[in-house]
Amino acid sequence: MATMNLIKESNISAPGPEVDTRRENIPVTGASIHVRIFTPQSSMKTNPVVLYIQGGGWVIAGINKYDTSPASMAEKKHRSSF
Repeated sequence: MATMNLIKESNISAPGPEVDTRRENIPVTGASIHVRIFTPQSSMKTNPVVLYIQGGGWVIAGINKYDTSPASMAEKKHRSSF
């Protein structure tokens, strides 16, 4: 949050990550679980899966505040060979 405030105060426009984001609902007994799937753009191969679970219990932030971390991991995978 402090980073976002500094970006706003300094009028910095950060480029978005080079990833595709897909939103899906996975059915479970009696409900569904909302997930976001981040995939490196122009990736023509099978990618590893990282399960990123946002902490905080929806007390101080929601799902939109935490998109940067998994998007950055997907972008990093695209640019490296780990």
